Amino acid sequence: DRPVKTMFRALESAGVVCDMREPDVIRLAPCPLYNTFAEVRRVAALLVAMYRVSDEELARRIEECARQGPCVWGDAC
Repeated sequence: DRPVKTMFRALESAGVVCDMREPDVIRLAPCPLYNTFAEVRRVAALLVAMYRVSDEELARRIEECARQGPCVWGDAC
């Protein structure tokens, strides 16, 4: 179990527009008129990639996204 704030920061740093609700909800709301299947699939791949790395690696990638831009998640980007 990861803290919701960490996952929210990671998603935001990867360029995902989402909303956090206390105590433990991240709201993602893809809209068929605006979001493509590829965009939705990218977010799903990001979530999987974020859960597969350690807390330290996640923190490092959040910092790297802040410096370089959102695509430090490899195949998930």
